[in-house]
Amino acid sequence: MKKIITLSLLVLFVFSCTPKPGDKSFVPKNRSEEIQHIINVAPKWFRQIPKSNKNTFAVGTAKSSDYQTSIRKATLIAKADLADRVDGKISDKEKFFNLETYLKEKLVVETKSERSLQNQIDNVVIQGYAVDKQLTIPQGNYFRTFILLKK
Repeated sequence: MKKIITLSLLVLFVFSCTPKPGDKSFVPKNRSEEIQHIINVAPKWFRQIPKSNKNTFAVGTAKSSDYQTSIRKATLIAKADLADRVDGKISDKEKFFNLETYLKEKLVVETKSERSLQNQIDNVVIQGYAVDKQLTIPQGNYFRTFILLKK
């Protein structure tokens, strides 16, 4: 019984120390901790973009020391994602080649390949979109905005 109480208190202590969404005192110690925090606080609609036969959705997130700038940056990233979904083009180039050399009078054949993928968005006009959802939370001395656009 004593072990259960001790374990329960330990678990409660550990979870009380983890950063919560909007925790102004949370300042990540490194990039890995920041990434984990973003994953933890990202809303469900950001992690699983809604699907619809009528609309196209796109998301973006950004961080800034200025509240409005975090919103503008997240919106710009989401608009680029929306443009890619509406009219993005992928080009794929692949090269194969064999390199033949003799090593101690024995033929050695080495096959190599290179692949290049490029995403191209050419002057896509993004009109008629609306902000469907938005969440801005403090992250230390910064603001992090998650945004969902709908077209």
